[in-house]
Amino acid sequence: MIIDLNFLAEISRTHCVSICAFLIPAILITTLQSILLVIFQRRDIGLTVSVLLSLSAIAFMVFHVSTWFVIGVVTPVTFILLGLSLSCLTINLWLWLKFARQNHGLTKILLRV
Repeated sequence: MIIDLNFLAEISRTHCVSICAFLIPAILITTLQSILLVIFQRRDIGLTVSVLLSLSAIAFMVFHVSTWFVIGVVTPVTFILLGLSLSCLTINLWLWLKFARQNHGLTKILLRV
């Protein structure tokens, strides 16, 4: 099965407002949830799930913004959305690497070097 990226990019640009209306709160809420899970010391599998949900929303946002960059639309909004995504990506990865790795034996085994 061949995935037509041009078709997906066109859908992404056509439904820009609704995609951003969903992804921006999703990214912010899941990042906030990750932070709160660490603050309240709930460093179990919930943190990993929260980080994975956030990372998937961030990946969709980066794809969405990149479709605008490909056609030459370079505006402050695209940079703000990309900056938001990369900031939340950094926060989530830092939280996961610092706290979730400490508490999961399987993660310790998989990431042992």
